Amino acid sequence: MSTALRTVFAGAALVLAGFGAAQAQECPTAPMFVGVSGPNSDVRQSARRVDQGDWRNAAHFASEALESGTSNRNKNAAAINLCAALANEGDAGTADACATAIERNGDSWEAYTNRGGAFWLAGDHASAAADFARAAELGAGEAAVAHNAALAQCNG
Repeated sequence: MSTALRTVFAGAALVLAGFGAAQAQECPTAPMFVGVSGPNSDVRQSARRVDQGDWRNAAHFASEALESGTSNRNKNAAAINLCAALANEGDAGTADACATAIERNGDSWEAYTNRGGAFWLAGDHASAAADFARAAELGAGEAAVAHNAALAQCNG
């Protein structure tokens, strides 16, 4: 085999290997959660902590906002953040927190994204897929929505 032909075959093999690696990267192994911010400092802090994966502090700040006299808008955001934080902490209160987030934010892709992630972490992939589908209806084009849709499709 000529050197030129070997080079072509080697190049094709590298392209195919790269294609396989790219496909593998498109199949996430864990859900993505989102933080929702607002004008209240506790809500902003909880959202920031969710985005950083600092679940304990996210739960703390979200709980502070929910227990305060802040506006419903802030409490709605805090409920979504608390759902994400407790799910990632494996807290027994996760189901209640996520149900509250949905009750307060029925048209929020973020609420369905986070509850779907909570279901996924709890091993209820069918319920997670349903919430991820609802999140996709409400928030098409959002990175977390696309991520979680791929998670459900690849691992469902």
